[in-house]
Amino acid sequence: MASLQKKGDSYYCQFIHGGKRHTMTIGDVSKAEAHQWKSRTENVLMRLKQNMLELPDDCPIAEFIQHDGKPPAKKPVVVPGRKCGEGCCSG
Repeated sequence: MASLQKKGDSYYCQFIHGGKRHTMTIGDVSKAEAHQWKSRTENVLMRLKQNMLELPDDCPIAEFIQHDGKPPAKKPVVVPGRKCGEGCCSG
């Protein structure tokens, strides 16, 4: 179960996962869009509970929800002083 809060012009979504309360900033959106975020949050939490999704160890739950239950793409690591092709990226 998730809940919405509005502070000023911004909405926030609160939920419990792993026995801890988490707050996710939704931002300055319409009331309808805030409710869509709440529904999406509840859907991802339900799929996690049903073992239909797995939260990666290195991914915060709020970030996982913001990406619709998919871990965000990792950015390539750029090592200063190395040219591409020397282990710093795929190009």
